[in-house]
Amino acid sequence: MKKYILIVWEMIPETVYLWLIPKDVLSDHELKLINFASAKLMNACKDEEVDQLDELNELLNEKWEDYKIDDEILRLEDDQHIERVITSGFVL
Repeated sequence: MKKYILIVWEMIPETVYLWLIPKDVLSDHELKLINFASAKLMNACKDEEVDQLDELNELLNEKWEDYKIDDEILRLEDDQHIERVITSGFVL
């Protein structure tokens, strides 16, 4: 069974984007960055946290763009398992 991390990136109040990222493609640093971002919003956090959230945002839009879910409904295959759900994003 393949393990995934689901990232829910909210652009409050406009929209929500989803990334389903295979856990085995993540480096230790990237995994720590993802876990750090849980429940944090870029422009509603401490100043020292902004750089890390900005780095995650860049990874989502550049390195992990192929893992973005473009469909309205997320459907998992039989061999896919979401191990963790991370919610983060930006307040407009």
